Parts: sequence; structure tokens; C-alpha cells
Amino acid sequence: MPLLLINYPESFGRNLRGIRYAQAEGGVVFGPAAANISLGDITSFGRKWRKQMVVLKKINLTKAFAAFDETWSPHIGGDINDFQIKLTKLDGAFHWHHHEEEDELFLVVKGTLRMKLREENGGDIVLGPGEYIIVPHGVEHCPVAEPTCEVVLFERNTTLNTGNLENERTIREPKRL
Repeated sequence: MPLLLINYPESFGRNLRGIRYAQAEGGVVFGPAAANISLGDITSFGRKWRKQMVVLKKINLTKAFAAFDETWSPHIGGDINDFQIKLTKLDGAFHWHHHEEEDELFLVVKGTLRMKLREENGGDIVLGPGEYIIVPHGVEHCPVAEPTCEVVLFERNTTLNTGNLENERTIREPKRL
């Protein structure tokens, strides 16, 4: 896995060979002085500054969605502060529900999603691949996949997939990809 080297000391000697080595290994090097890292410091960095090392990986959505078959079962694809990126496959209609405090972003990757909304909220909105909708907290909605579709959700990590409902589709602890 590529390593991201961050916040290393400025006292590291300038050595372009070290930077090229890190980049050849799939790493990204930056910090207070991006060119100030030596080949020897890359290995000592791992021992001395382990807490400042972060593993980065790119996510291929096609492969991520192929990793699971369950529908209406969000899988965590990543964390951003107090938010999560969740991938889910939808099939047919869900249940009418709302979220008391959390807004939700639905980004359609594949298929068609009909977001059913009450008339006072403008009625149904149909989304195709590459389109998204943000459902504000408190707005009752019912996602309907026409046919099975793949959706990326962006929401707080405390967001329960069934909102104010508790039923057989409630997922309290989503699986991680």
C-alpha cells in the first residue's frame, strides 16, 4: 500500500533520490519542506515517526461494488472526520423514513433511483448515473431503485440507514469494505 509521509522534521537532508524512491514505491511525500527527505530517512521515518504515517489507497467504485451482493446494506468505504462514505446496492422500494438530525447525500453510480418525497417537498425526483440529491434532515423520503442501482452515500457516521424507523433493514454496524 502506498504511504503518505507527512509532518516529517525539517532537519531531514535534501535528497531528491529519496523522494524518487518514495514515489517509485507508490508514496506521496509532502510536509514542511517537501524536498527535504533522504533515502535513509524514509526507513527511520517509519520507526521514529510512525504516528505521523498515514496509509492512502484509491478506491475503484466498480471493484468496491463488486465486493458485495447484499441490497439495502450500506458498506463503509471511508471516513472523513465525523462523516462516512457508504456504498450500497438498492433493489425495489425502501420504507418511508426521515432522519432527525442528519442530512444525506445520495450519488447514483449505476441504475436509476427514484427519491419519493411528499408533495410539500416537491414530489418525486428521478436520478440517473452521475446525479445526486441531498435530502435534508427531517424530510420524509422513500428511495426506490428502478431497477437495482448502486449508490454512494455521504452522511454522518451516526446516521442509521432506516432513520426514525427500526425494522429488519436496520443496519447498526455497517461492514467495512
